[in-house]
Amino acid sequence: MKKQELVSALAEASGDSKAACERVLDALATVGHAALYQGKSLNLPGLGKLKLKQLAARSIQTPQGVTMDVPARTSVKFRPAKALKDMLEDEA
Repeated sequence: MKKQELVSALAEASGDSKAACERVLDALATVGHAALYQGKSLNLPGLGKLKLKQLAARSIQTPQGVTMDVPARTSVKFRPAKALKDMLEDEA
């Protein structure tokens, strides 16, 4: 779902204007970026949790057989909420 589709769906579900929903979505992105930058996790009720994970440096081997060093980095991981997991399991 693209941003405009999400804004339209939010506006329809909430009864608010598309402009108001877009402002809220933009604010959520701003707040989320700031929280993750500060090392905090971001809970999205009913959807899940975004949190930072430190990935260690490691060596990998490419399909061509070349060994490469991958530096340590920070990644964002998503952990789905129980409600979302249950919904997806019911569909399967």
